[in-house]
Amino acid sequence: MKGIGAIRRIDNLGRIAVPKELRRNLCIGTGEPLEIFVDREKVVFKKYSPVLEIKNIASKFVHVLHEILPGNIFITDRDHVVASSDPGQIGKKIDCIDYNITKALEGEDILESRRAISPIRADGYILGTVGLQRDNLDLTALKIIKVTASIIGKQLE
Repeated sequence: MKGIGAIRRIDNLGRIAVPKELRRNLCIGTGEPLEIFVDREKVVFKKYSPVLEIKNIASKFVHVLHEILPGNIFITDRDHVVASSDPGQIGKKIDCIDYNITKALEGEDILESRRAISPIRADGYILGTVGLQRDNLDLTALKIIKVTASIIGKQLE
C-alpha cells in the first residue's frame, strides 16, 4: 500500500474528504458506493460494484441478447466490462476518459452508427451500462439495450 501524501481530519459528523486528485485518478464519482474494510489498524476503502455481484445474471443476459442481436453485446459496471459476447473483453478496464462511456455513466443514452449504450440505473444511481457494437444500428436496437439496462437495474434495487 502506498501513501499519497495527503492527511485529512475527520469532521464532527465522522466524515473524511477524499482528495479530488485521488477521486479523479480512481474515477470515483459523487454517489459512488465504497466498501469499507478493516485490516488490523488500517481502514481500506474499495469501490463496490453491484453489477459485478450479479455477473452470472449479466452473462445470461448477454448470451440471450447475442442470439437476438448480432454484434458485440457488453455489460459494464463503472470500471470494467463484466460480461460480453466477446470473451476477450471481459474484465477489461473502462477508461474513465472515454467520452461515450462517460456520457452513458452520466445518464445519457448513446446511439451512434456502430454503438448503442444505455445506463443501468438503480435506486437513483447509475451503476454501469449495457451496450451493443455492430454495423447498422437502429432505434430498435437501442430500445432493446435500454430495456435490458432497465431490467438489470431493477434486479439491483
